[in-house]
Amino acid sequence: MGASAIPGIFLPFLIAYLANRFNKKNMTLLALSIMIPGLVAFSLSNSFSMLLAFRLISGMGAMGCGIRYGVYPYSRDSLRSTSRAG
Repeated sequence: MGASAIPGIFLPFLIAYLANRFNKKNMTLLALSIMIPGLVAFSLSNSFSMLLAFRLISGMGAMGCGIRYGVYPYSRDSLRSTSRAG
């Protein structure tokens, strides 16, 4: 679990930027296309270093899947105020 959480330290800012530029469906499909091969390669690896590398790759994809629930609601558009109090 720890190795898959490491990308969560570095990637949220990049993912939030990409989520503002592209729609959620494309970002989720890209994240899944990174995560699924990483998990398959993780299950087929035969050394600890390969396990760690593929766990990091699958963690990058999992971090990208988090945009649907975690990062995307805090995008630039959702922070705009809709009412003008004054």
